[in-house]
Amino acid sequence: MAKKGFNIYLVSRTEEKLKKLADKIKSESGVDVKYRAKDFAKSYEDGFFDDIFEDTSNLDVSIVINNVGMAKRRDPNADNTKIFRDILACNTVGQTLLTDKFLQRMDKREQKSAIINLSSFQGGKPLVLNPLYSATKGYNDFYSRANYHEFKDKIDISKSSSSNV
Repeated sequence: MAKKGFNIYLVSRTEEKLKKLADKIKSESGVDVKYRAKDFAKSYEDGFFDDIFEDTSNLDVSIVINNVGMAKRRDPNADNTKIFRDILACNTVGQTLLTDKFLQRMDKREQKSAIINLSSFQGGKPLVLNPLYSATKGYNDFYSRANYHEFKDKIDISKSSSSNV
């Protein structure tokens, strides 16, 4: 995207990695790069996205790429509650709330916009030992398809998954 001249706003969990990537993108492309470190396992918390929306409030966001996700096999001999909550929040809540807010903004743009939801082929079939991962990726698939049909005149919505929109 930077090579095509798009300014970039990155969100990821690790600030050190974000800074390194932002510096690399800036030096190689000359575009403006901003970033925000966030742990999407906490995306269900009230106000979680406020700083992201504030950071981008004066930007004409034309493309959003959702690539957040986590997976961990369940331990049949342990309490998996925390990791399950984290996976659900990271893989579904974050994408849902972020996408919804940007859909509202993009729907008001004169030019066409795009949302790309990267998912997994595992969303199309149950994944043994990690059923929550495949279930959340299936959610991403259906969420993307439904939004595509609702907003297709103004916003291209696609996803990388086991099936096509």
